[in-house]
Amino acid sequence: MPAGRAWTAGGAALIAAATLALTGCASFGAAGDSDTLEASEQAAADLQDELAGMPGVTTAFVGYQDDLTEQAHLRVNVEVAEAAQVETTFPEVEEAAWLCEVDPLLTMKVTVVPVSGSGTSQDYDLQDQQTVDDLTERWGERP
Repeated sequence: MPAGRAWTAGGAALIAAATLALTGCASFGAAGDSDTLEASEQAAADLQDELAGMPGVTTAFVGYQDDLTEQAHLRVNVEVAEAAQVETTFPEVEEAAWLCEVDPLLTMKVTVVPVSGSGTSQDYDLQDQQTVDDLTERWGERP
């Protein structure tokens, strides 16, 4: 019967994990982090509004995710009217994303594309100190 108990314990752990994932209780961190998540989601929404108001921007989407599938990730997608605007808009979008008040922030992806044609996309691993140093040198300390 020990094998039955081992299966039951493993099965219970699997059911508990599945229940957490299905009920939305899948965020990382200590109790009280729902306030932090809400604040970060609001900061992402504010960033989206800021980017949508930039000259030449036709659409902007900003999403923040901090759960089992993506931990502390900021995704920024901006579409500009003309291909020539990608080169000048990308640094502005990168700066705004870096200075956005989402917290925690472990990774981010910034994409700027024209309505037609190809654009620029960059992934940032903010657990890499050199990446953090480079962004800090360009745009200053994160809030």
